[in-house]
Amino acid sequence: MSGYDAAQEIDSLELLGTDATVVLGVHSPDLGDIDGIHLGSEIYNVFTIEDNRIRRIEDYLAREVALKAAGLTEE
Repeated sequence: MSGYDAAQEIDSLELLGTDATVVLGVHSPDLGDIDGIHLGSEIYNVFTIEDNRIRRIEDYLAREVALKAAGLTEE
């Protein structure tokens, strides 16, 4: 992937969180590779929130790992 393409197809978005962390899941057949890492069709970002600001963003390839990192569990 060499930059953002506004024509990329996104199948679904998932947004879960608390006051301190938010998990954003993106599912798309067009994710491709970033820096030589094959993303498959999904990526998860974990946002850490402090003082109503995003303080850190971490990327994960697996939903379960992202939820665990955010302190969230599946129900």
